[in-house]
Amino acid sequence: MLAIEEARESETANPSIAVTIANLARVLKDSGQLRKAKHFFLGALEMTEVDPSVFREDFSLYLRGCVAGVTMLLGLQHGSRVEGASDAAEGREALRMALTMLTGPPLSLPSTDSYVKRLQEYNA
Repeated sequence: MLAIEEARESETANPSIAVTIANLARVLKDSGQLRKAKHFFLGALEMTEVDPSVFREDFSLYLRGCVAGVTMLLGLQHGSRVEGASDAAEGREALRMALTMLTGPPLSLPSTDSYVKRLQEYNA
């Protein structure tokens, strides 16, 4: 979390730190710690917004998709409540949009791309 705080205060972004934070977020997501995972995905995404020129566009879109996917999963956990169902629907739509942007022009990533495959796992 310290790296996220430092990135917020910095005027430059370090891609390797953002990737490491995103990897930690994936581990948290895979272990069922969805709220923590969302926090770390958002932190990595914030880092890409500090200096977008040092990050590939597909990485930023992937992170947006991860935030959407975790939001969807959190909503599904609370699906009996109105806000849970709404979060799940909004997350699902944002995830669909991220996948469309990754696989459509101009990026046109194949379905075998690691980012695409990871995002598709949210719908499994």
